[in-house]
Amino acid sequence: MALYETVIIVRQEARAEGVASLAKIYSEILEKNNGTVPRWESWGLRTLAFPIRKNLKAHYFMLCIDAPHSAIAEMESRLRYDDKVLRYMTVRVKEHNSEDSAMVPRRSSEGDERGTRRRSERDEPIAGKSDDESEATPTPADNNNQSGESSGPSEAVLEKEQA
Repeated sequence: MALYETVIIVRQEARAEGVASLAKIYSEILEKNNGTVPRWESWGLRTLAFPIRKNLKAHYFMLCIDAPHSAIAEMESRLRYDDKVLRYMTVRVKEHNSEDSAMVPRRSSEGDERGTRRRSERDEPIAGKSDDESEATPTPADNNNQSGESSGPSEAVLEKEQA
């Protein structure tokens, strides 16, 4: 049998319990047609990129499916006529990922991490210098002379190199 993943977008009014019941209904349809659903995951309520049938938010969930094509065709025909389902998409995969997908909401044990900013490399001070010294480091743009002379190394630097 072939492996598939189906992502289903359900109206906001469905609630989390309704999403679980829809996953169970479609799992039963696949099992009746010699397929299995080893796992499914709810991605939660998300804001849509654009309104779909006047809905601005919707519940997302994904089914990992091991079934013949005829079972997928039966499930999609039912999805097409279900009023709760806004969109769906089925793709064939080589293997199922055993880990949760990147879309699954992560809950932090330390609380809500929104608003905290991670330091990037450019925020880090230069090694061996304090924050005040790293800001005072001249850049090539600072070396431009207004008098039109060459912006090569200064005479003091040349004298140190020769010594």
